[in-house]
Amino acid sequence: MWQVILLAADIALGAGGDASAGARPPVRRAAAVRSPAKRPARRIRRPSSRRLLRRRAVSRPRRLAGRLPGRAEAQRFIRRVALREQRFYQPGVSYDRETGLTFDGHPIDRRTGELTGTPRNWSAATKESLHIILLAKAIAGDETARALITPDPRDPTKAVDRALDVLTRKIATYRRFDDRHPGFGGFLPWFKVAGGELEPMDGWSDRVPGLDNGQLAWSLYLAEGVLREHGHVELADAYRRHLERMADNVVRVFYDPAGRHFRGEAILERGGAVPPGRNRYGNKGYLIEDAYEGLLLVHFADLMGRWPRGTRAGREAVWREPRRKPARFRLDDKDITVVEGHWFSSHEDWGFLVLPYRDLPVADRLFTNAQRVRTQYSARRGLSGLFASTHRPVRADGEELAYENASGIQEVAKDTVRNGEPIFAPYAAFPLALVDERPFAGWLKSMVDRPGMFGPYGIGESYGEDGSSAPLLTWDGKALPMIAAMGGVSREIGRFLRRDGTYDAFLARVQHDYRLFDKIEGEDVPLAAPPEAP
Repeated sequence: MWQVILLAADIALGAGGDASAGARPPVRRAAAVRSPAKRPARRIRRPSSRRLLRRRAVSRPRRLAGRLPGRAEAQRFIRRVALREQRFYQPGVSYDRETGLTFDGHPIDRRTGELTGTPRNWSAATKESLHIILLAKAIAGDETARALITPDPRDPTKAVDRALDVLTRKIATYRRFDDRHPGFGGFLPWFKVAGGELEPMDGWSDRVPGLDNGQLAWSLYLAEGVLREHGHVELADAYRRHLERMADNVVRVFYDPAGRHFRGEAILERGGAVPPGRNRYGNKGYLIEDAYEGLLLVHFADLMGRWPRGTRAGREAVWREPRRKPARFRLDDKDITVVEGHWFSSHEDWGFLVLPYRDLPVADRLFTNAQRVRTQYSARRGLSGLFASTHRPVRADGEELAYENASGIQEVAKDTVRNGEPIFAPYAAFPLALVDERPFAGWLKSMVDRPGMFGPYGIGESYGEDGSSAPLLTWDGKALPMIAAMGGVSREIGRFLRRDGTYDAFLARVQHDYRLFDKIEGEDVPLAAPPEAP
């Protein structure tokens, strides 16, 4: 079995240089981090301000010529990463055994990469969505998912029973929460595990995020379909019932009639104990007007939501203006056309993992162009990594880990991107996996080869060229590249949309939203390899 062979190879290859990876484990937040109640909304809009693209400073010179791994070499590397990652996806590390609920992550020692302290006992629908995708992929037979989920790395087949058990516990926990807090309408706030139950985090007893729950909705849809296809009908029915509960309430909870868009965060004006039919919901923070992660909620409401009388015009109103707008990146004497990013963080490409956007040629071409920009931008500047929203690396033990949203590429961003010393996140390579495994493996390896970025629990969170790192393991930082390496779930979601007769309606919406792109330039520009270390 390749898993056993590669495990031996992993021990041999990792005992040396990778052991220091412990100095670098990361993921969204750190040991002494702010609670989610204090974390700013992910996409609160500020006045748009374009700046000239600044050349980012690097602490040491790097060669600009690099090479991509061969296909077989890339596949071996990805398998090796998956074997190391397996230790993260176990109960007590990334999720609670009793409830099946995710933790936000786990702090680690900066030097050894081993776990320190206790799991970060808070989480959100975002992390739940990633966990459910991995569990569903394991049931569907994906070898990488099984290698991650299995309780025994010598026997990946044990992943199926593990996945069924966790999915059963998870949906039962959701149901009990909904019974106690019907005002959330089946959606999840930022939460903690307390007394064997899901409970709102402090400050979240009357608030619920839209972006995160859009991601969760599609993961439930995936789980229902996979479970039904593989004969687990009773469990599939449980997931379908919860999905229908969300579909019943998504418009009522999140649609803002005054703004004619969906709320990035909704307020439960009469509290969580009052059911949706007797509750009132208001807007908190921002509206989802863009084409990034929050669009998953909009598509869910469009295709499956119940639109009460008086709100039906809103179904068309949310699409009245194109969300996807052209931007151009200048490379030598060429322009590369892309969809304008908020910050042009890789995190904004999350939806391409999930929904079959790329079944449309225009979406596929522009998505590939975005990866040309990401790789060429870093390669031309001799940078070892790519950019995504992540925790800021620290230089010493005990420093608080702050979250940095505004990490990206200014020239193709709508909002202001952070300036200063660059911060790299290994997970930022994940969109490349959907285009070509060779540049994906090349850039991921370039980043995890940094000190502390590939420890005993696998991929780290973030680093700087000065040797700083974020000593934390998180779901976004680890699961996104692994799910992308599996090809995402857009094919499966597309198949279930066809089953339900909504695939054509979905494609029509997406096609119309790309209507501003009459000319796409830069498709002859290659995906750049990472620069070689000096």
